[in-house]
Amino acid sequence: MTSYRTAEIAGALAVVGLLAACTTIGPVNDAPAAVASARTAQDHEKLAAYFDVKVKRYENEAADHAALAQGYARFAGRVNVGGAEHCRGLEGRFKDAAGEARSLAALHRDLAAKAQ
Repeated sequence: MTSYRTAEIAGALAVVGLLAACTTIGPVNDAPAAVASARTAQDHEKLAAYFDVKVKRYENEAADHAALAQGYARFAGRVNVGGAEHCRGLEGRFKDAAGEARSLAALHRDLAAKAQ
């Protein structure tokens, strides 16, 4: 029984690996060059995925800076460190950057659809 179960699991993993290999689009290593040379649907899908990753990174940075601002706010009135204002400013800029990256991902998805 155990050898049958092992073979079944190995077969399932092989199928999953094959599907992943067929649907995986490689990463963008040089975004400016990738944008300049994008022609195919796959090129634009790669760029959309690249900007999706940027969105997540920018959102995480915004959340981190929001938490930092709260941490610095506890010093208010005792020391003028300016950290809370600084972090709130960065939080806003990272949120804006996430929005811009989200727009670029959508643009490349539209371009990919039109390239097919």
